[in-house]
Amino acid sequence: MFKDIRLLVDDKKINYEVLTTDKKITINVNDLEKDKILKIYYDENIYDIKFKSSTSFSYGLPGEIFVNISKKTLSFSIILKSNFFFFFVYKYINRLIDKKMLVNEIELFNDSISKKKINNDLDNLLISIDNNDKDLGELIVEMEDEFHRIFKLLVNNETYLSLALNMSIHELMLLITSFISVPSVPNVDQETFNELVMDAVKSDYALENVWRLAMNYDGKGYNYDLIDYFFVHSKDVGYLGEYITGVIQVNQENVFHKVIETKDTGYIKKILDYDMLMNRIEKKYKTYLKTNYKKLLK
Repeated sequence: MFKDIRLLVDDKKINYEVLTTDKKITINVNDLEKDKILKIYYDENIYDIKFKSSTSFSYGLPGEIFVNISKKTLSFSIILKSNFFFFFVYKYINRLIDKKMLVNEIELFNDSISKKKINNDLDNLLISIDNNDKDLGELIVEMEDEFHRIFKLLVNNETYLSLALNMSIHELMLLITSFISVPSVPNVDQETFNELVMDAVKSDYALENVWRLAMNYDGKGYNYDLIDYFFVHSKDVGYLGEYITGVIQVNQENVFHKVIETKDTGYIKKILDYDMLMNRIEKKYKTYLKTNYKKLLK
C-alpha cells in the first residue's frame, strides 16, 4: 500500500505509517530532524496531498513536494483521485498485481469515498471477484481461468467504464507512461494516439514520457512520425539512441534522414561518437551518417 509514495531527507528514505479512519487516509512521520527539507514524491495522477495550514511547503515538478521541517513529527492527508481505481485495474489487467492486492486496493478506494452509487457498485464488484464459481457452478481450478473471469468483471464494471469515458488525454497519458511497457494498453485510434504524443511532448518529463508511449505502443500499427520528429529535434542523443535501438518498429532510415536534414554538424557528430547507438545499427546507416556529415562540413 502506497509504495509509490516516497519520502526522503538528504536523499535517505524516510519510513512512515499509514492510518485509515472514517474515509480519511493519513500519513504520519516521526523522528524528523528540524530545519531539514522533507521531499515527497508521489503519482499526481492518482493522489492529492493535503497539509495542515501550519505546514510550510512548496511544489517542485509534478509529483514533487518539499516540506520545511519545523517539528519532529509531521502528518498529512492522502486523497485518492478517481484514477486510483483505474490505475490498479490497469495493473491487474497487465498482471502486475495479483487478485489479493487488487481486492485490497479496491476496498481502500471504496472506503475513501462517499458516493453511494459507486460504493454499491464496488461492493457488488468485490462480491463477484470473491465468487470463484463458474456460471454452471463448476469450481475454477486454473489460475488462467480465474484471471480472465476477473478481467471480464473489471472491464465491464460500471465505475470502470465511467472512469474510462471521462479520463482526459493528459490523465490517460500519465496512466500509460506509469510503466515502460505493458502488453495490454488502451485501444485508441491514430488521432487519439497523436494527441497522447503531443500531450507527452508538452509534459515536464517529455523525453521519458514520449519514449514510454513509443515503447508501450510498439508494433501495434500506429504511425510514429510525430515521435520520430520529436526525438530527432530534441537533440538528446541518449534518448534518441534508446528510441532507435529499443523500439522495434522505428524506421531507422527515416530517422537518420531527419537527423541529416537538421544540418546540425555538432549534433550529428555527437551521434557518431555515441558508441551505444553506433554499435547497434546497421553498417549502411553508419556510412550514411558519416558521408553526409562530411558533406555538411564542406
